[in-house]
Amino acid sequence: MKQFYFILFLTLLTSCNKDKVEPNGNSSFSSCAFSSTNTSFSQLDLAQTNNSDLYFLELNVSDDVNGMVFDLNCDGIGDLRIDGNSDQDWFCQTSTASSNLTLTPLNQNTYILSDSRIDSTFQLSSVDTSGTSIQDYQLVSSYSVTGSILTQTNTNFYCSSQDSTTTVWANDSRWVSSPQVIRDHYKSTTTYYFGSDQNGYSHDISDIQEFNRGIIPNYQVSWIPIKFITNDGNVKLGYLKLRPSLYLGFVNAGLAGWAIQR
Repeated sequence: MKQFYFILFLTLLTSCNKDKVEPNGNSSFSSCAFSSTNTSFSQLDLAQTNNSDLYFLELNVSDDVNGMVFDLNCDGIGDLRIDGNSDQDWFCQTSTASSNLTLTPLNQNTYILSDSRIDSTFQLSSVDTSGTSIQDYQLVSSYSVTGSILTQTNTNFYCSSQDSTTTVWANDSRWVSSPQVIRDHYKSTTTYYFGSDQNGYSHDISDIQEFNRGIIPNYQVSWIPIKFITNDGNVKLGYLKLRPSLYLGFVNAGLAGWAIQR
């Protein structure tokens, strides 16, 4: 009898497993090849970035830059970091996968241009009966599907993307020195079944929550403006050309290059 309970315990243990993907631990300073000057700037024309006032470092967009730290004034101290995290979990009938990418200022002198976006939440619930089987489907999502109903809207702030013809201004009201979300992807699925109820019906149930958030387009290179204020109060504007690649449970960020005024 003890042997039976031991086998039953092993069966339950192997049927419910969990796998977690840890964040990329890579952390290194990007190259720095100039010393900050006493010049202060009020704007940056992204269409005219080939000038002597701008230090530009071109990188390989295929390289993963999760954990990269930027030294914007060449003092040997990090000012900005790219943070990518991913996670996958399986527990019995539930699977959860998520990935997110953020830019994190490491001091109060570093700013990222942010913008607001209204996040919408849609819900869909349907029940199909075929013979003695009931299929119950429920979805809560950030995007609409046929038959879904808008249930909630929230205004959130995200890292803003600019095109190459934009002029970035130092006095823009959208500059913030707090971590900014670039992309966020999450999905949790629970499926379970139970046999005949008192009316003779079996039940197949699917419960899904899925969210895609952020202003920066996924799988595309975006210009992300940054601002740095030196200890002398001089303003330096720049940008990151970053390509987020977020999949469920996996994140890879490629950097085409970054620039800062000097």
